[in-house]
Amino acid sequence: MRASLTGRDHTSASMALMLSSVGIALCFVLAFAARLPEPALSLDPWNHWRKVSMFEEPKPDDGSIQITVKYKIDPAKESEFLDAIHDYERIRRRDGAFRWDIFYDAEIPGMYLETFRVDSWGERERQHDRFTVADRECEERVLRFRLGRKEPNMMIIGVDYHPSFQTIAFFVEETGECGEQELNHSDGTAERFYRDLQQHGIHVRVCMEATGYSRCPISA
Repeated sequence: MRASLTGRDHTSASMALMLSSVGIALCFVLAFAARLPEPALSLDPWNHWRKVSMFEEPKPDDGSIQITVKYKIDPAKESEFLDAIHDYERIRRRDGAFRWDIFYDAEIPGMYLETFRVDSWGERERQHDRFTVADRECEERVLRFRLGRKEPNMMIIGVDYHPSFQTIAFFVEETGECGEQELNHSDGTAERFYRDLQQHGIHVRVCMEATGYSRCPISA
């Protein structure tokens, strides 16, 4: 059946539906006859970061959050390192980072600081879940330039000690993470903090406020 409108022929609705059905059937046939190749890389999630020991877990909406990672490299390999870290930048941004940058320390040859921000603490947690097994090669390529990582991961802690609590400032050598916390003694917060570090295999160097003949550092 054909209907004439303004001098042009139009195919009936039934004919249009029949042609679309034929097209859909052909798509199913092509799905088996010309299959897309399987991806060569694994897109399975690879969340390998340790949980950060904190006095108080931030709320998911807290932020924005700035992350800093320190790299000590051979200055002679600077060009190769920068190529690798800029490849890593694309993964960071894909997973939710913004304001990404790489800085070098003008006082220490071969010292670089990677910094980036995420919108919130919850976004930082989700960023870890977006990292895939396929991204592992890129990360390991960056980490191969690091020098001096044969020793255990070290956290340096400065302590202002009081009978009922202690205020600490910490710095993690491997990641460049730093911050301040107040740990209460009466509710076991301080004990849990140091036990968590031990369970994660983190070597700790504690510098206490000097009193009398006390000396810094104290290693644990």
